[in-house]
Amino acid sequence: MEAVRTSTAFTGGGTINFQYHTSTTIVPLASTIPATFLTGAAGTALNQLAPNTQANGLAIPANEGVDITNATAGFAAGTGVAYVYIRYRIITLN
Repeated sequence: MEAVRTSTAFTGGGTINFQYHTSTTIVPLASTIPATFLTGAAGTALNQLAPNTQANGLAIPANEGVDITNATAGFAAGTGVAYVYIRYRIITLN
C-alpha cells in the first residue's frame, strides 16, 4: 500500500486491516498497517503486509474478495491518495 499524503493530514481512524471476506466469517491477513500510515506528515509512505505464516495456511473458499477496513472510526478531514497493489495467481485445482 502506498499513501501520498499532502499538507492536510488525515485525522481519526485506526489500524488498517486487509482481510478476506467470506460469507460466514472474516479471515484477516497476518499483519496490519498502523493508522499513522495515513495520519502522518506530508510525503509518501509505503507499507508491505507480511504473508500469513500459519502452519496449515489459510482456509479460504474460492472466489472471495479482499476487504480493506480499519479497527475503529473512519479517517476524516485529510487530503491525499492511497494506492493498493495486489499480486495474485490463479491456480487450477484438479
